[in-house]
Amino acid sequence: MAKKQSVGDQPLVGFHFSVNFLFNSKHKTQETGFREIKGIERTIATKPTIAGATSPDMMGIDRIQYGTLILSRGVVTNSKIHEWYDKHITTFKKYPIPITVNVLDGNHKPLYFFIFYDVYPTKMITSGFNAMKSEILIEELHLVYSKYTQSTSGSFQ
Repeated sequence: MAKKQSVGDQPLVGFHFSVNFLFNSKHKTQETGFREIKGIERTIATKPTIAGATSPDMMGIDRIQYGTLILSRGVVTNSKIHEWYDKHITTFKKYPIPITVNVLDGNHKPLYFFIFYDVYPTKMITSGFNAMKSEILIEELHLVYSKYTQSTSGSFQ
């Protein structure tokens, strides 16, 4: 008898997702219209190993390095993200927040999510203008984070 497949046995789609910016405990902002998210990565940074090492401190694992989260979408004029980014620029201070990226099912419910911690912006790029092309103005937001976790259990919204 064939084993019945569950949703967890199937690959997740990468085109149906949402992004939540948790600016404070009472104010969750779901920003929409992101067309692409890149930079979900972590790498084990290594150090030279000692032959015959048995202690984890001697086995070459130094620390975990995280990528830069890059979100891109069409430019919108009413966005809490712009206020948050401007606050960083004008005060020269970090105002880190958590962000979630949710992979959604056909009913727009989270199947899988990533939680990014201590997130703050480092760069915002606006695409160029070209009178010869009929294109949407695109913004790209670069964010750094201290770590991330990922899960299927429950939902974090």
